[in-house]
Amino acid sequence: RSLSAPMISCVVALALGASAATDSSPHGTAASELSKLHASKLQRASDPSLLQSRRETTRDASRMPLAAAIQLSPIIYELDKDAPSEQTTPHLLQFKGRNDDYCALMEPLKVQLAEECGLQIRCFEVWHDAKNLELLRIFDSGRCGGVPYFFNKKTKRWICGATTYENLKAWALDEVCEPFLPPKELVEKQQQEKSEFQNKFQQLVEKVKDTAKEKMARRSGDNDE
Repeated sequence: RSLSAPMISCVVALALGASAATDSSPHGTAASELSKLHASKLQRASDPSLLQSRRETTRDASRMPLAAAIQLSPIIYELDKDAPSEQTTPHLLQFKGRNDDYCALMEPLKVQLAEECGLQIRCFEVWHDAKNLELLRIFDSGRCGGVPYFFNKKTKRWICGATTYENLKAWALDEVCEPFLPPKELVEKQQQEKSEFQNKFQQLVEKVKDTAKEKMARRSGDNDE
């Protein structure tokens, strides 16, 4: 705590008076020197320039970072090598179901995409993980309702279902893509399955008709008798 100018003057006067009183004693010379030394220290303490310099030094010291007072190991500030980054945590997402046939069709295309473009797709299994299923609902927003579902966090573009490699690549490269574009072989397979189903259904209908005709013929014969 700093002293005011009147208080310093009183202290100096008392010190000088004490030195004058002690000049006649055997130890007067030593006491006088000590009094002069104390007076000199008080005068330096009351010097405005010295007080200002001391305040600035204290203020600068309070602004110094903690590292100036404590030596910390560099490892504390080193980024964890296993921490998520843009490379290990890409913006390309896929939601899939375990052992799903349509998701299995996309696996070779994802490998090709990684080899040609160096792009990795983060996968989330949703059939056996409730958190991933909730995440799918957030990114899907009712647009697809199934798997596989691809979502680009940068462009907000998405693909519903299995698709062609060209369409998947455009989506991964942040280009315009088709949200619904199944691969040709899948379309042919679906058409074949549809045709087979229609044939079986038609055969079932014909069988029912034949059975109905036979029953009607029997009833007609019974009525004639």
